[in-house]
Amino acid sequence: MNLKKLIPFILFAFVLGSCGQSTHQQEGIVVQKKDDVNNLTEILLIPNISEDEISNKNAEELEDIAKNSNGAYYHFPRGEYKNLKVGTKIIVYWDGSQSASSPPLRTADKIKEVSTQ
Repeated sequence: MNLKKLIPFILFAFVLGSCGQSTHQQEGIVVQKKDDVNNLTEILLIPNISEDEISNKNAEELEDIAKNSNGAYYHFPRGEYKNLKVGTKIIVYWDGSQSASSPPLRTADKIKEVSTQ
């Protein structure tokens, strides 16, 4: 088979193989952290917010802010990201699936701390 005829098939296989593997991401500040959910850690992340806007807020107020700001809960195995603290700016990567709750619950595939410098 001619190599020029084989290239389109290789490209098609590559594109087809990458379908369904899209990774979504959200950047924001961790405003809550709980370590008690079925051996998982759960965080509430709110995008586009400053630490001043979340200080002195109770859990219900933070959840209301998250609902109005496209925030989300993320969970991950308890042993991972032990040093993650409330107030940390992060990027969370997830597969796109989420619960129908408000704010939604998503499974974090990866968490990356964002430098504040």
